[in-house]
Amino acid sequence: MTIHTHILQDAPDPVAFLANGGKIYPVATLSPINNLGRIVHIIIHDGCYVLLVQSDSTNTFSMATHWFPDAVEVLKKLPFSTEQTG
Repeated sequence: MTIHTHILQDAPDPVAFLANGGKIYPVATLSPINNLGRIVHIIIHDGCYVLLVQSDSTNTFSMATHWFPDAVEVLKKLPFSTEQTG
């Protein structure tokens, strides 16, 4: 039984920022259910999907080392081609 912790937003956030100040352009954004947890983004970097998690103290994002079940389900729905557009 999977316990759902996040829900896919209708549209990804247009832009977010890394801890080093770099801009990212999410292809998917997941919001925590009941505001328990952190916002996460899926981006494309060097032709690969990357999961980024909101930091504790700032509204910046860092690469996650693990993919949780709700993020994996979203990943399965993304296009096979990882060519970044825009």
